Amino acid sequence: MPFGKERVEAIPRIKMTEKKLKITDLARLTGVSKSTVHHYLNMGLLHSGKKEGLSQAFYDWSHLSRLKRIIELSTNQKLPLSRIKEVIAQEKTMSSLASKDSAESLITAFEEEKRVTRAQKSELKRVEIMDAAIAIFSKFGYEKTTLETIAESLDIAKSTVYLYFESKENLFMDCIDRLTVVAVPEEAWDELRREKHYLARIKKRAFAFHKAFHNYMGILTMTKALLGCDNEKLVEKAKNTLSLMTLPIAKDIRRGINSGIFREINEELVSHFFLAMGEAIGFRLMMDSRYTIEQALEIMFDFISKGLLKTDPQGVTELEPAPACSGEVTDLKGVTFSVQNIRFGGRSYLPAKLGEADVKINPNVVQNLRFCRKGNFFSAEVTGKDGQIQTAEVDGTLILSGEVSLGGFSIELKSVASVMVFNAQKPLTELPVRA
Repeated sequence: MPFGKERVEAIPRIKMTEKKLKITDLARLTGVSKSTVHHYLNMGLLHSGKKEGLSQAFYDWSHLSRLKRIIELSTNQKLPLSRIKEVIAQEKTMSSLASKDSAESLITAFEEEKRVTRAQKSELKRVEIMDAAIAIFSKFGYEKTTLETIAESLDIAKSTVYLYFESKENLFMDCIDRLTVVAVPEEAWDELRREKHYLARIKKRAFAFHKAFHNYMGILTMTKALLGCDNEKLVEKAKNTLSLMTLPIAKDIRRGINSGIFREINEELVSHFFLAMGEAIGFRLMMDSRYTIEQALEIMFDFISKGLLKTDPQGVTELEPAPACSGEVTDLKGVTFSVQNIRFGGRSYLPAKLGEADVKINPNVVQNLRFCRKGNFFSAEVTGKDGQIQTAEVDGTLILSGEVSLGGFSIELKSVASVMVFNAQKPLTELPVRA
């Protein structure tokens, strides 16, 4: 993306055949003001130049090297001038006859630093204008927003905005591109990268989305509206932006599918469902303060994970909640946990298949559940109270949850070796965690 069209005068290249430098040359090359150079001379930080005539003094490459060292100590090490003077006094005295190669290197380094600094400042100003414009476009809409309003909000001249953007339409187009950044603010990126659980990462992204929602909601609505306009350029811009906004969600869904956490599903469409639901919740939260972002997202993800219907697609009525059971859960490493209120995917029963039939195993009527993988199938060996054993196919990605003496407990079934069900509910204090 090009930087703004800031008109910055190029640094005149000093000819290497010149043996004399003026204070103006030192200031221009290093970015230090002439008055600061004079101050360094008066303090003795910078050695005197060679005088010619009554008032004219000239400087050489050793002064340029010394100035570079002063800048390094001041900027990088944050040393005061008094300490810098001590450091320089302890260092080897610089020769006033630096080689042509070292002089070339110094000139190149200073010029490159100035180019980078100008480019960075230019891009920062460009981003600052876009972020202000996004908020104003969101508040007033495209037609009622003017470049004057945007400039006034930043306390800059309208002509400064024109240095970076040719027109309001050009600015608006770039603001649409920036939606992919402001929808999830930069400060949330590190936390998202550190989160390894895909559903938790989607939740954290949704939280960041809503924290910043009021700043960009209007331009997001306008972007979606562009899909129906006659301008093909704007239509493509909107399509690309909305696709980029949902791409991270789609990637996390696909990774979750590949790791066995999510069931196989069309991640592209579902990622747009997430965006639509997130936008709807954002507007709902603005209607009143009855719900916090956390509460709204909890309801949203509960709906996503459990759905809406009270009956399954085949019309089989959901079982009434069975009494919570307790038991000893042993994982594949042989560690056993005493767990109360055992749930399977949030349910009081274990969904399974016996042959072609769907069954809902009530753990209160069994003695033991043993789990194992056979080829591509994950199965449960169910021992009933009467001692009979049956084998049922179950979903290994289902989460077994409950409470232990230390707090909440959850584990995927594919990591469970067995569940020994207690005959009656026992107090949590009688259910120590043991290995």
